[in-house]
Amino acid sequence: MQAPEIPTIPIAVRRKQGVRFGKDEGVQVTNDDANISKASAAKLGYYDDPFVQVFVGPNSQRRAPLINRGYYARVQAITSIIRSFLKGGLAGRKENEPAQIVAYGGGFDTTFFRLAQSGELENVKYFEVDFQEVVIRKLKAVAKVDSMMELIQNAQIKDDFSALQADNYAVTSGDLRTMNDVVQSLTDCGFSSSAPTLFLSECVLVYLEADDADAVIEWSAKNTERSVFVTYEQIRPDDAFGAVMMDNLKRRGCPLKSVTKYKTLEDLKARYLSLGFHEVQPRDMNDIGTDPLIFPLDEQRRVARLEIFDEFEEWHLFAAHYAITVAVKEKQNEE
Repeated sequence: MQAPEIPTIPIAVRRKQGVRFGKDEGVQVTNDDANISKASAAKLGYYDDPFVQVFVGPNSQRRAPLINRGYYARVQAITSIIRSFLKGGLAGRKENEPAQIVAYGGGFDTTFFRLAQSGELENVKYFEVDFQEVVIRKLKAVAKVDSMMELIQNAQIKDDFSALQADNYAVTSGDLRTMNDVVQSLTDCGFSSSAPTLFLSECVLVYLEADDADAVIEWSAKNTERSVFVTYEQIRPDDAFGAVMMDNLKRRGCPLKSVTKYKTLEDLKARYLSLGFHEVQPRDMNDIGTDPLIFPLDEQRRVARLEIFDEFEEWHLFAAHYAITVAVKEKQNEE
């Protein structure tokens, strides 16, 4: 069984639409493609996202049921973990205690806007870091939408749209391969090492060399007293499905790099433990898909009615090659 190849809008077409990519255009394009897939799932009713279409523009496409279900499962699981953190279920956040979320490679993700709209980010500051080209495109789009700007408290956007600073939200430009620069940008935006923090990386660190990705994880652990690091990325590159998955992405100019070192769930657990986290739980999406706390039975029934889906063998293969790792660091020697 071959890995599904997500359709892409050719880079040449995007350039004609006025899109400008940097030297890492292959990786940056994955942000656009993921957003189109999320918009497809949202439009069909898999989950509610009134903001995602803002970033799609003329490139809206209906994805195949397998892709829709994959992005729905990703959004549902990640959102569930974030809500657990916000309610004190991870990293020991106390009720209404000031906290923060840092999205590495935030791209066009709309999590901040969805959670702010539902009132779930009380006393939480949400940070995003991404390539400058991506940040500029995102902030230019956000600035035009009143319903999004109204959710940002005291927003200040740079004249060139390369950064946004607000009481509850910060978006800054940075390259995770130069972590010192990223740290300075986060500090300038008000990052606090003492506040309980959730770090989020969705198909981001896997595109970095293992040493660069490890540096991001290690800094995140060492520079927080209480934190949780949530990663969604590909695994198991060596079987037949994984080999095709690797080849697909390499041909698109965005090869998976660190997965060649951290191939399995066991590898991921050892990785985060060695880099400063105390408890680590990596699970593939097949395992997560059976978790009744994330996908209760009534939710499964609702999703089953959205569109015809009979690709169960393909789904299980696909889900076996994506994993979510939740790594937790608790404050030590706390009375």
